[in-house]
Amino acid sequence: MNADEAIPEPEENDDRMVVNSVGSFVWRVDDMNRLRRFLILGSEYATYYIGERTLGRENARAISNLLQGGRGVDVVNEILRFSTQGRTTKQDPIMFALAMCAREGDLPTKRRAYEILPQVCRIPTHLFMFVGFCETLSRPSTGWSRAHRNAMKKWYIIKARDDPMKLAMDVTKYRKREGWSHRDVARLTHLNPVAANVPDGLFAIMMYIAQGWNEAMNQFYFPENGIPPGRSATTNAVLEFLNAVEAVKQFRVDNIPQVVNLILTHNLVCEHIPTECLRSIEVGIYR
Repeated sequence: MNADEAIPEPEENDDRMVVNSVGSFVWRVDDMNRLRRFLILGSEYATYYIGERTLGRENARAISNLLQGGRGVDVVNEILRFSTQGRTTKQDPIMFALAMCAREGDLPTKRRAYEILPQVCRIPTHLFMFVGFCETLSRPSTGWSRAHRNAMKKWYIIKARDDPMKLAMDVTKYRKREGWSHRDVARLTHLNPVAANVPDGLFAIMMYIAQGWNEAMNQFYFPENGIPPGRSATTNAVLEFLNAVEAVKQFRVDNIPQVVNLILTHNLVCEHIPTECLRSIEVGIYR
């Protein structure tokens, strides 16, 4: 065949082929494969959109079909697999698909969706993205179900159990993302640190989130010389870190040595440092 000859169109030879939008025969794609496309590209079709794109049910009809067909748990497991294997270009489709399962799936699907939440939402940005999509899918309703509230609480509990210092870092580094903050989540989950049966380290973080540093200090005031009896070294480390995060907010360009000292002592990151201090060469060296 030379370059001038037309390439013959494929002919429909079995029921696995369908006519596409330009009249050509192509292989039929089932809903599970459309789900995989959506998780990777944010679209059920073989097209990747580079720019920002609002996700909605119209972009994920395959997920609705699978949920209605009783395959919701399979969808959730596929979401987990793609997320943990890092097979997606963006997090938005993953979070949107998980939100659809949590909001529109049957009971086993919802349970499984909330069960894997800490594995898929690895940082607060992911959690806030998930919460935002859940709100969008639930409109016009604005309330949170008990299962949804408990899942949000469990996310913080699991993160604190695994690594309380990392949670303290995350809640101060990612204070607000996607239009949501930790305090918003605390308010809507009816978070009551005093009533919650949690370890001291998480209690301190919960108090900080829900009521601010002053209340956390009132509950956990620590002297400069030693740790009060009955409080773990981990809890003390969390409090000292939160204290450093609050202290550095008050510093300005005249306090660069103190800022650098807090950065080195507590491993503070750019999100903790006042903007005017970030312009300092000394601060830039360590950040």
